[in-house]
Amino acid sequence: MSSFTKTIIVDLDHDEIEGQYYQTIEKAAKYLRDHLIGGVIIVESGTYDFDGTGYKTTVSVPSNTTLIGRGNVVVNIKANVSAFTNSSWAGGNKNITISGFKIVVSDDINENSYTTQLIDLRNSSNCTLEKLYITTTNPQNEVYENETSNTAIYLHGDTNSTVNKCIIKGGAASKGFRTGIFLFHGYGHNVTLNTVKECQTNIMASNSERGLVKNNIITGAIGKIYASEWKYALNISLEQCKNFIIHGNQINETDSTPGNPTGSHGIYPSGCEGIIISGNIVYGNHGNGIKPRYAGSDEVPVVDKNYCITGNVCVENGLNGEGNGINLQGHSQRMVLFGNVCYNNANNGIRLQIENKVAGARAHDNLAAGNVAILHTGDAGDDAPISIEDPSNCCTCNLTGKL
Repeated sequence: MSSFTKTIIVDLDHDEIEGQYYQTIEKAAKYLRDHLIGGVIIVESGTYDFDGTGYKTTVSVPSNTTLIGRGNVVVNIKANVSAFTNSSWAGGNKNITISGFKIVVSDDINENSYTTQLIDLRNSSNCTLEKLYITTTNPQNEVYENETSNTAIYLHGDTNSTVNKCIIKGGAASKGFRTGIFLFHGYGHNVTLNTVKECQTNIMASNSERGLVKNNIITGAIGKIYASEWKYALNISLEQCKNFIIHGNQINETDSTPGNPTGSHGIYPSGCEGIIISGNIVYGNHGNGIKPRYAGSDEVPVVDKNYCITGNVCVENGLNGEGNGINLQGHSQRMVLFGNVCYNNANNGIRLQIENKVAGARAHDNLAAGNVAILHTGDAGDDAPISIEDPSNCCTCNLTGKL
């Protein structure tokens, strides 16, 4: 028997017929799981409430299954449950496609608290999430310290999975998702042509390799409150990743507060190696446009190294008065900055930094060549278009100036 042998219709207005028609999505998925086959589940137009009871709950999708919303299909999350997961977290699944749904985290959830991953795939491979619209009306007065809480799309240990043409809208300052798309301990992720906005961190990757984040619109990350402490906002965050490509994205308008003006950045890699950041437009962030910074601790840092940062446009970052176009913070080394345009940022266009507060933390042995750095309009202070603070760095053939 082929792995793809069954098409099932989910329709709120059709009587249930075993193996053919169901009124809940999870019941259709259970049929495929029980019969150890894959197939196609077509979900007809309607609003499907997930209140955590019976089959009105998380859809557990088996391997070799395509799940399609046809027409206006709304999944209304009314309990602290995920919308979709894969059926075997331990063994993993493969070849799952989820397409064409609007998923709304409702304000009907008890105690106004959603702490779950909305779409949660773990240890799966060759899966595709596409053409999803994800939003929330659920108030979140505080976010949770663990980044994996309250995430729109969470891929844990996945390989060669794709998130394509999705829209994730995190909500206003007192609402929304902690993270929009979170790639955790995975390999070969492909995140393309999405719009992600208004989460605390819009796109985050941690301990992942060989990912591609390309041609997305990533905007309006919003700082939130945890335990009465303000947490900064990031549009793209990479943490201890290797061999990632961040290319062709529009990245703008992180939020901040007057008490923490520099904590919100456009692209923020930390402790990474072999990163290409190219062809992005990064503007209007409250802190820095692009800021590689070491991970780990001050005593035992995980160094950022072997980057290529090329062809980016970094304009008008530092909206709260402090911020550079590109800022290599301490322990950044063997990076090439070539062909970037840094214009009208609050402080330096490009800064290769020594951190006086951390012994030995310095950006060193980097190359900055062929860049354009034009200083902030009307700046009369000590800022320079390019600031090279350690003599081991090479700075040559750049075009600099003040307006």
